[in-house]
Amino acid sequence: MDKRPINVYMKYSGMAFQMAATIGIFAFAGYKIDQHYHIERQWWTIGLSVAGVGIALFTVIKDFINPAK
Repeated sequence: MDKRPINVYMKYSGMAFQMAATIGIFAFAGYKIDQHYHIERQWWTIGLSVAGVGIALFTVIKDFINPAK
């Protein structure tokens, strides 16, 4: 039985959780900054969420280009 497909699935599901965690942490940090400074429009939440998406995409693309063996 070949265990390689299982390892590939585990790797990509791990990437999904890593992306979700990165975006979630950045969004939460932005939310807390907005709460602390009583900002009416949630610019920090938006900005840090977009930054989290960018960082998450960067790490995924980096892993696709140069996969660890």
